[in-house]
Amino acid sequence: MKRILEIALFGIIWAGMAFAQGDEAIMVFSDLGALSCGFPDVGSLVQVYVFHVNSPGATASEWMIETPGWTYLGNSSPFPFVIGTPPTGVSISYEACLTGKFKLMTINFLGSAAPNCSFITIEPAPGNNGVRAVDCAEHSRIIGGGRGVVNPDYTCNTWSWCLPPIVPVEQTSWGQIKALYK
Repeated sequence: MKRILEIALFGIIWAGMAFAQGDEAIMVFSDLGALSCGFPDVGSLVQVYVFHVNSPGATASEWMIETPGWTYLGNSSPFPFVIGTPPTGVSISYEACLTGKFKLMTINFLGSAAPNCSFITIEPAPGNNGVRAVDCAEHSRIIGGGRGVVNPDYTCNTWSWCLPPIVPVEQTSWGQIKALYK
C-alpha cells in the first residue's frame, strides 16, 4: 500500500508540472484522472490510460507505445475509428475537433516485474518522424510523446516523469525560411 501511495504522490507532482508547460502531447497515465504516470508492475495486469493533452484542436492522432517487455492483451477506445494496435502503431480518428485533455484509449498489458525506474513511452508510429496529430484544418503536425515510469522509487530520475520530450522540428533550409517572408 505504501508503494502505491508513493507512486501516486510522485505522479501527481510531476503530472502537474507537465500540464503547466502547456505542450500538446499524447501522454500515458496509470489512473483515469490523468494525474499519475507511475506504474506499479509486480507481474500482473497493468492498465495504461492514454490521453491527448493540451490540444488546441485535433481530429486524429498517430503513435505507438513502448513498454519494458510487457505482453499486450488488448485495448478499448471511446472512438469507433481505430486502426492498428498500440504496440505496433495506431491511428485514431476523433470524429470531431476536440480541445483540451481527453482520453484516447485504455490498454491492458501483462506486466513482467520490470526493473525499478523503467519507462513506458509514446513513440512515433513506424514510418513517421514524430508523434502526429491532425489539426481541425486537416493539417498533420508533430506533437510530444510522453512517458511514465515503471516501479518508481527514490533512485529514479524523477525530474523527467510525465514530461513530454521536446517536439522535434521538421527539416528546412534558410532558403525555405526566407521564402516565407517574400
